[in-house]
Amino acid sequence: MPELTCCDLCGCSESKVLYNPSHGYETEDLTLYYSPKRSRQSHPAILKCQRCGLVRSAFADEPRSPTCLDAMNSPLRGSKEIENRMETFERWIKPVAPKAVLGGKLLDINCGEGWFIGEAMGLGWQAVGLEPGPQTAASAKQLAPWAEIFVCGVDTAIFPAHSFRYITCWSGFESLDSPRLTLQRMIPWLETGGSLLLNLPDIESFQARWMRSAWPELQRETCWYFSPETIRRFLSEAGFEQIKTTSAPVFTTLRRAYHIMVLSDGPVGLLGKLGTCLGLLYPLPYWHNPGRMLVSARLKN
Repeated sequence: MPELTCCDLCGCSESKVLYNPSHGYETEDLTLYYSPKRSRQSHPAILKCQRCGLVRSAFADEPRSPTCLDAMNSPLRGSKEIENRMETFERWIKPVAPKAVLGGKLLDINCGEGWFIGEAMGLGWQAVGLEPGPQTAASAKQLAPWAEIFVCGVDTAIFPAHSFRYITCWSGFESLDSPRLTLQRMIPWLETGGSLLLNLPDIESFQARWMRSAWPELQRETCWYFSPETIRRFLSEAGFEQIKTTSAPVFTTLRRAYHIMVLSDGPVGLLGKLGTCLGLLYPLPYWHNPGRMLVSARLKN
């Protein structure tokens, strides 16, 4: 389990402890944590850089096995969950949809089961997906059979320069060993003036500040916790401009919300258990903001 000793934004090794490790962090069975239906919530110590303020985990898990990678994207169950996911992506794709052009290409990193790629292709984009989980990639290929799906991550993918108008990453950017090095690899793939779209946990969100160590986005697979300020600086130094951040709500049901709350300690966990036991308004759909942000940025000419 490698230690994240330096800040990926400024390189400083001096930090202060923001939150102590959660109970049970040392458990060896990683599938307990990496499944969307995870039965445990845990994280290592959470540190804040003394120089620039970027928040990070103290340790990162070893590279995930294909089993864990597939568990992170276990298939959605039930038509309602699928409808909710599609509703969410329809909202997230709005920054892309008005600018779709004939022959425009889009790369979706960590594409999961291909729900977003399917939406993008429906709008006329030539969509390409990267998915390191073999079973998940196979599911994406079934959902979007005309898309190119590669079973790999950014570190091993190879594309010609200026291949894509958009690069999207709706999950996993915060789990990279070094987002800085990954950006350096991705940037040549973008067209001049191309755009990057990310979905990230926002450590300065109301949810994060209110729930503190019980915030469900504090997960063992997450290495970096950006704020709007730190992600703007991060992308600006990488050569991006017109950097914008907005909240990233998801369309879900109270059943799903209760399940996530149960994994937390304290009052939040108790409320989740109460809702689960009583089945209070289980099927009620609503827009839920978990404390994440959508980030868009344009590559400088």
